[in-house]
Amino acid sequence: MFMDNILNHIGKTPLVHLDNLSQELKINVYAKMESMNPGKSLKDRSSKNILLQALKRKLINTKTTVIESSSGNMAIGLARVCSLLGLKFIAVVDPNINSQTLKILQLYGAHIEMVSVTDGTGSYLNTRLKRVQTLLSSIPNSYTTNQYSNPDNPQAHRHIFKEIKADLGHSPDYLFTAVSTCGSVRGILDEIAVNQDKTKVIAVDAEGSLIFSDQVKTRYIPGMGASRKPDFDITQSLYAHQLVSEQETIAGCYQLLKLECILAGGSTGAQVAALMKRAPTLEPGADVCMIVADDGERYLDTIYDTEWVKRKIDKK
Repeated sequence: MFMDNILNHIGKTPLVHLDNLSQELKINVYAKMESMNPGKSLKDRSSKNILLQALKRKLINTKTTVIESSSGNMAIGLARVCSLLGLKFIAVVDPNINSQTLKILQLYGAHIEMVSVTDGTGSYLNTRLKRVQTLLSSIPNSYTTNQYSNPDNPQAHRHIFKEIKADLGHSPDYLFTAVSTCGSVRGILDEIAVNQDKTKVIAVDAEGSLIFSDQVKTRYIPGMGASRKPDFDITQSLYAHQLVSEQETIAGCYQLLKLECILAGGSTGAQVAALMKRAPTLEPGADVCMIVADDGERYLDTIYDTEWVKRKIDKK
């Protein structure tokens, strides 16, 4: 199919039936393959929608410097779209970012701002956000896409549920999704509410994250969890949430790789781990969807590196 530019190829990702996992759990498990977006993550949707809406509202122009705090995937999505639109982009990142992600950002012409001081929770999120504010105050004609509270973030992800429903022919019984900014899950919940679908959404979070807990813990796997409460309110609409340790997250990644030959990132491995915990409570034959949020190739030197796991995760 001919498409006139790469932005038009974002979204409409495949929904794949996971045969082996389904047989093992006696339910129908489907994977929404957001890793098959051009930038290999669901953050392509956020990046495209936020920037195009900002251009439409004249919040930015061709001389604007775009700034965002990111653990990796949002930065890549924005770097690609900014490069295509001719915009300058500054990615505020931290030491937990994967080395491959850094190389990709540099190839797309992003300027890297690396923070090095934790925010007192064992994470860097609040430090990154402070650096964004500093940059905004010092750079003329600068703009933050602010994935943490920009309503155009969840708006972009409403299409994920629309596509799942269209491919299945009906709404699934359950949907598992990992949380961080909570933009994607907020969008999915909004779409479910508008159509009064009966899908039960289970949010998957990392142990040590403050989204659902007050028990802070140092975390090393990027892309899931947060060191503050989210701006997007999701608690009133969720069916349940499930906390997963980083050891369980890695085990989930390997289980998905072994059973389905899908090489995915940490947030997907966490969903597999959460599904294994919850499966005994789900009715046999239930239709269950999960979101493969990004591709695992960016984690070859972390999650899929046994020495890194021993050094960072097993010692915790």
